[in-house]
Amino acid sequence: MPLDASAMEFIHVDVWTANADFDAKMSPISAGPNETAVTLELNQDQWTSFDIPLSTFTDQNPAVDFSNIIQFKFEGVNSGEGTIFIDNLYFYKVPSDVETGIVGTWKVASTAGALGVGPAAGDISWWSCDDACVAERACYYDDTYVFNEDGSFENVLGSETWVEGWQNGSDGCAAPVAPHDGSNAATYVYNADENTITLNGIGAFIGFQKVQILVRF
Repeated sequence: MPLDASAMEFIHVDVWTANADFDAKMSPISAGPNETAVTLELNQDQWTSFDIPLSTFTDQNPAVDFSNIIQFKFEGVNSGEGTIFIDNLYFYKVPSDVETGIVGTWKVASTAGALGVGPAAGDISWWSCDDACVAERACYYDDTYVFNEDGSFENVLGSETWVEGWQNGSDGCAAPVAPHDGSNAATYVYNADENTITLNGIGAFIGFQKVQILVRF
């Protein structure tokens, strides 16, 4: 039975491959048949998340009819043989009632104690970034967290950010490391009543890429 996705705005899909130097193409197919492919650049041994505007397909081929989708096709790009795994394939649109209270570009305050770790929310007794730490991590404090009005989210880290040993770094300023480098598409949900922000997207983060981090903006 054909699927009517004409009211949607994006296609989401997660793709995993064990193969190096292997990419894939995805084609939504409407009755006709009419199709247009988009290349998915994959990362070896990890899931890669894609959020693709439907206009990407219709701009290339206006005959693709998202009110009458009958099939999806995945195929390898000319890079040898490989296997891919597909998950979370769906259409969606950004809710029209996105809260605007946090829309804008934010930074972590570059003051002592704005960044810390503790056993509970608001408790930074385990560790906190003092004045010397703030100076040492200047490459981190200029990172921005962008909440767009359309519900999309961006980590903008520039050429350097703070990279630690668990990221194969050496606890210092260095080039951002994937997936925490802002390269993947992400969205957010802001709930003003519950005072929560939920991010959706591989590698997207607020404040730091660790658990139970307290930050003040």
